Amino acid sequence: MNTVVTSKEEILRAALSICHEKGIQALSIRAVAQACNISVGSVYNYFPNKAELVALSVQEIWGSIFQLDAPFPEHPRFTDFIQAFYTQIRLGSAAYPNFFAAHSLNFAASERARGTEVMEHYLDTIRQKMTSVLTQDACVRPDLLKEPTEVQTFIDFCLDHILGSLVLQKNDCDSLLTVLNRLLYAQ
Repeated sequence: MNTVVTSKEEILRAALSICHEKGIQALSIRAVAQACNISVGSVYNYFPNKAELVALSVQEIWGSIFQLDAPFPEHPRFTDFIQAFYTQIRLGSAAYPNFFAAHSLNFAASERARGTEVMEHYLDTIRQKMTSVLTQDACVRPDLLKEPTEVQTFIDFCLDHILGSLVLQKNDCDSLLTVLNRLLYAQ
């Protein structure tokens, strides 16, 4: 067995390949070592434990799915942004079977804080993007969402619905869009 690995990135690519082919629940130090044709000890040279391997893999998958740097139309209506964003996430998550339902289960109870930290980083970035789009949407009724806490509560509601729909593997977020269109825009 080969005991020399060219890089941490090669090990991470193997981990992502496992997640893509078999789901994140199949990710283990042993599986990655086997995929790289290296010893288990060699993997530990780059990742001190399974939690770090899973955390970095989850971070890469979240980045791939959410594509937070993807271009969106400048100053879109909030509902257009939500629809495009949901479609992007759904298509991106198709590469990783059951990721939204299973990724938090792959951390041991003592390591859940690390998994939550990775997830919250992405969710905070998404909240910021959604808030920016919402507050720049000139078509939103002026009597709505006057206070910052109202905006954050509203964004959390939208994000919760989006994530729930992804876990349920819904093809669209039409029910959310219907509610948002009726609430946000004057008829």
